[in-house]
Amino acid sequence: MITLLTTYKPTDQWTFILDFNYASESNSTLSPRPLTDNGYGVKGAAWDGLAGYVIYHFTDSLSGALRAEFFDDKTAVRTGLKQTVWEITPTLAFQPSFLPGFTLRAEYRHDESSKRFFEGKATFDGARFFSGQDTVAWEMIYAF
Repeated sequence: MITLLTTYKPTDQWTFILDFNYASESNSTLSPRPLTDNGYGVKGAAWDGLAGYVIYHFTDSLSGALRAEFFDDKTAVRTGLKQTVWEITPTLAFQPSFLPGFTLRAEYRHDESSKRFFEGKATFDGARFFSGQDTVAWEMIYAF
């Protein structure tokens, strides 16, 4: 696996990050079955991804971030399905000065796939897998 990571911080408030990953492996046979559209039986595998982050510090305690990621699982060895997935996530983070190491975060995330990959509740037409999903998260983090 090769990772190229670059960070650019033009001011104290702005941070830009770009992260590219490429990986391959040989002899990664997943099953004895012959190669199929979903990738089972591959002898070699390759995948790559790209992530970008924009972070803005409104104050010393409050920041916002926007993350976008792209992942191409060419041989289905990482996700179990040949697919391209991407996501976008805006996040707000609060780090109170009176609680060092403590962070409160709220984020919304949208994931999308080139295939019906995400499982959900069956709909009126019987669909159970969908090409996209949404997630809302609230997090309390303590770093020591």
